[in-house]
Amino acid sequence: MKRNRVIVIFLFVFAATLGTWLLFHRAPRLGSLSDVKQRPELRPYFLSGVKLDQPVAKVGSTELKTDELCDFLLLTYQGQMTQFTLSKPDLIAKISGVLDRLIDEELLAQAALKQGLKSSLEGVERKQDLAKKYLESQLAKEPPVSDAQMREFYKSHGEKFLIPAGVQLRELFIPLTGEKSKTGKTDSAFDLAKDLADRVTKGDSIEELSKKFVPDEYRERTQIHLYKGGVTEPVDDQKVLALRAGQSAGPFRTEGGYSVFQGISQERSRFIPFYEAKAKIQLFLEARRVENLRQKLVDQLKQQIPIERYEIDKLITVS
Repeated sequence: MKRNRVIVIFLFVFAATLGTWLLFHRAPRLGSLSDVKQRPELRPYFLSGVKLDQPVAKVGSTELKTDELCDFLLLTYQGQMTQFTLSKPDLIAKISGVLDRLIDEELLAQAALKQGLKSSLEGVERKQDLAKKYLESQLAKEPPVSDAQMREFYKSHGEKFLIPAGVQLRELFIPLTGEKSKTGKTDSAFDLAKDLADRVTKGDSIEELSKKFVPDEYRERTQIHLYKGGVTEPVDDQKVLALRAGQSAGPFRTEGGYSVFQGISQERSRFIPFYEAKAKIQLFLEARRVENLRQKLVDQLKQQIPIERYEIDKLITVS
């Protein structure tokens, strides 16, 4: 149960932390733009098919060109889309989406300059830095996430903090061999799994059997872990979930082989208490607050600054 609780909390905080990172930076970054440009393996395949020095949009009096768009695309897709291709319509749709974000960055950067904010960077990185600083300056004027908001979120999203019922168990996994069993109807791994299941029923240690018959890469499954179902057929899942301490079941067909299960204890469903989830809820709500404010600022700036967006399909020569 403790292990499952840690996993649930970890996934929640990871999602929130990742959301915050993406909201502030808008793209994964391994280094400066110059660093990324020096690594060809990070370059998306389609960049060579974008015509350079061509206008793609105008934000106020500032004209955005394909050179800057390519840099923004490089920062957005660094290390991605290097080994596969898209149809031209799908590619245009992706590039158009990045152009929309570049326009948003330009709007926020112009607001930052008007406010007197500065950046020592150049090009598209300067734009991103100014946009980030402007957003942070406006965020400082907003009230922080309150305890009441966190409690309301906890109350309204109880499913996010549920540790489902299950059974603590050990699993003896025998991978498929690709050879027929003695009966010729199943993989030969079934014969071994069936023999081991009989030995577990008679009292043999599942840990000792694992050392002798389970390949190293699968031996970790023998460690006690919480089973919540969904690994084998529904009718077999119910048998596994019903296991009591010392009881065993199987072999059952699982992904890549056959499994024998031995119950350790039954675990009831529980909720992560608020005091344990509070810090993670705060991270999540802060990330959402940033995104909401960013969108609000962009929408306001679009009402004040004229935007012309040009068609980009003729600027892409990738077939």
